[in-house]
Amino acid sequence: MSMGKVYQKVKRPFDATIFIRAKKQRWFILIKDRARAILLATKGATIKEIAEQLDYSTKWVKCWIKRYNHHGLEGLYTRKSSGQPLKLPPGSRGEEIILEMLKNGPPKEGPLTRFRVKDFQEALAREGIHVSTFAIRAKLKSLGFTYKTKRPIHPKNDPKKMEEWKANFPSVVKNTQDDPKTKGKVVVVFFQDESRYGQQGQLTRSWSPTGERTEEIKQNQFTSGYMITAASPLTGEHFSIVTNCIDTPVMNIFLSDFSESLDENTHALVVLDGASFHHSEALVIPSNITLTHLPPYSPQLNPIENLWGFIKSNFLSGQVYANINEIFSKGCQALNSLTKDIIKSVCHRSYVPGLELS
Repeated sequence: MSMGKVYQKVKRPFDATIFIRAKKQRWFILIKDRARAILLATKGATIKEIAEQLDYSTKWVKCWIKRYNHHGLEGLYTRKSSGQPLKLPPGSRGEEIILEMLKNGPPKEGPLTRFRVKDFQEALAREGIHVSTFAIRAKLKSLGFTYKTKRPIHPKNDPKKMEEWKANFPSVVKNTQDDPKTKGKVVVVFFQDESRYGQQGQLTRSWSPTGERTEEIKQNQFTSGYMITAASPLTGEHFSIVTNCIDTPVMNIFLSDFSESLDENTHALVVLDGASFHHSEALVIPSNITLTHLPPYSPQLNPIENLWGFIKSNFLSGQVYANINEIFSKGCQALNSLTKDIIKSVCHRSYVPGLELS
């Protein structure tokens, strides 16, 4: 026995003007096919005909018509699913275990030096809480945690001295501004540092097709040069040179050239680390420059460290250098590519006077 055509009646009164007005709204694209299904049904099309024309299953067409009959146009929107209850709701024992593990870290007597998602899963299972790795990742994200490489610090780093330096830095700037030799000049804070680069290549992240890992050349020879830079997080100005070594005579050349580049109404307060050639008795400090030093073993206070990472990732990765001249050329090109906006963004620090609230 052959089956007849299957229809589903649109019971709700149909008003074409509702659809005409809705089509003018940006959100209508989200329910366009569903609205067309209703229109076709009101014109007498069968469920199968509607499904074939819109390239959907008959199950979905029936569902849309039913929802329209009960709720009108609003029924065509995708409703938020109630879903299963949260496996690790806020305030649960499972959440407490995860937070405790994050706070205390791996046991010092054990072999682990970091926690994987599987380690969280196993710790929860020992407490009788069985959840998927997906649920744990979702919980970590909701708690505000992401998986990142740790920032390296020196074993002798002293957080207390770092905080004291940051608290005292505004008074250092103020004392420089009050110094008689800066009278009538604008004191601009610069941070200074140097970095080695060259044939010991560096890799960086890049866009790759899903499931693939892009290859990139990494040179492993030993010729290198140095970039020396002073940059202001407040103004975005910077001065740089490249050289094949770094010592006190080279530092004297850098300070002399930097001094000459400054406007006659500018005095530079240069913040730098405690390298020996920054303290040498043979160091010649120009009259329009004042040096102040960071606390020992605290490179994270120097925003130029971030600038080196930006330069090497964006301008110097995957390079192959035949000689020192090519190294110098690429270093100059990279440094000349820096803009004021890049420096203000990469080198921004809240403890620099003038950047506290920005």
